[in-house]
Amino acid sequence: MAGTLLSPDNAPAANRSCPLAPKTLNTRTTPHHAATQTMKLTDKDKHDRPREKLRAKGAAALTDLELLAAIIGSGNKEHDVVSIAADLQKLLKETLTQNTRLDYPALSAVPGMGEAKICELLAAFELAHRYPPPVSEAPILDTTEKIIAQFAAIRAKKQEHFACLTLDGASRLINNRII
Repeated sequence: MAGTLLSPDNAPAANRSCPLAPKTLNTRTTPHHAATQTMKLTDKDKHDRPREKLRAKGAAALTDLELLAAIIGSGNKEHDVVSIAADLQKLLKETLTQNTRLDYPALSAVPGMGEAKICELLAAFELAHRYPPPVSEAPILDTTEKIIAQFAAIRAKKQEHFACLTLDGASRLINNRII
């Protein structure tokens, strides 16, 4: 079957029975490359789709690609939402390395992006820029002296205490508890 173009009539039975299967499947292969086919969101399990995953697990559980796909919502006849999101993710990484901000011309160069989606993305990025997450005012405990200072309240006590400092990944204090 290598080098042939399959149609719905001569496609394997698994593809014919699936209503979501593409109309044609290119199986031209070379010895070093397998046939590739983009996976559409409709091909994924319903619980693995970005919007459903966001609803069930929250935005933090999604990858960058899934977050972009959730914002974009849907693709068009030529480009599925996953490929548009992948192109946008690549563009976002490029703008980060160049220390620039996304603009209308850059987004309009992404295949599959229309005027409405470009405006939605620019508005979302502008809101994220205007409302950055709050900076934590918790102390960073990166030296022994700063850690010892957290126990000033119990230093002079005669009774023994068991204390627990909980830190985040950046060594910021989350909680100081006496157990």
